[in-house]
Amino acid sequence: MLERAQFTNTVTQLGIAFSNSLNYSYSSRLGAGNQYAVHDAKSLSVSLRPCVGVVAIAQSSTDDARIESVLCESKVAQQGKSEQPVINATSVDCASSTKPVGQ
Repeated sequence: MLERAQFTNTVTQLGIAFSNSLNYSYSSRLGAGNQYAVHDAKSLSVSLRPCVGVVAIAQSSTDDARIESVLCESKVAQQGKSEQPVINATSVDCASSTKPVGQ
């Protein structure tokens, strides 16, 4: 977002290499009005925790725009995708069934 002034819905446009593995498959998509991008790491095993990351444009209380990001991990191991983060005009937060990575 900062380099090209737009979000992308493909990992290859990020300029990094992500390939699916035996444990995870990766996907990206744009959100409403291209105001955010969601990146999923879907677990292919019941013994692993899926993750989801979001980068979004958010407005502060003084109407200043800023970029917010969060990486969330499911609290329990499960096959499939994590519950999607809560995205609103002023913030991005992990869903109740997930936790921020690093906590």
